[in-house]
Amino acid sequence: RLAEKALDRIAPYLDGMGPAWTAGSALPGGDLGTADFDAFCGELRRDYQGLAAGYVATLARRYGSRAREILGDARNPGDLGQGFGATLFAREVDYLVAREWAVSAEDVLWRRTKAGLHTTAPEREALAGFMARTA
Repeated sequence: RLAEKALDRIAPYLDGMGPAWTAGSALPGGDLGTADFDAFCGELRRDYQGLAAGYVATLARRYGSRAREILGDARNPGDLGQGFGATLFAREVDYLVAREWAVSAEDVLWRRTKAGLHTTAPEREALAGFMARTA
């Protein structure tokens, strides 16, 4: 709402600006339907029982409904690809590169996930190497 109010104030100086539309729009991944967040997490945990409940909840917090896009057909931790510590796996990194324009390990660790707070130097180096090989 704050951004819409600011734009309302400068609208007279901008030609061709359309009406506000974001107040009723969900952010990417925020389209949980009628479920509240806890119910959504419960559904996700039921659908991905072979994965740690905490990991599934972490993805739900990071990506909302888009967590399903990341998890896809994963049924066990091995399906998530290489691990980089702090519940960060190759499958999520691939998503961040493809959908959120991450181009470096720093993008993934600090700008998208904050997983850098919980990784070791060797894990960060492994992620940088992975991204260099898959770019």
